[in-house]
Amino acid sequence: MDRDSAKHVATATVQASTRLTSVLPLLKAQCDSAEYARLLRSIASACGHIAREILHPIFAEHPDLEKEFEESVNRHGKVL
Repeated sequence: MDRDSAKHVATATVQASTRLTSVLPLLKAQCDSAEYARLLRSIASACGHIAREILHPIFAEHPDLEKEFEESVNRHGKVL
């Protein structure tokens, strides 16, 4: 995959994981502990799968993107 496409896909991947994890406080407040635990595990599993299957291969092919993303998170608290 060319670098521009890889950056676009990696950004979308990070945003998807961020959006999924952003609902956890709502779920914790609204769900009983068993349901919350199940949803937490499911979201963690989905985010892990996304990272392993999409993000890690992109960073392996374009290591400079990983550094760019890390620098963005360190500077801004998120990927820009």
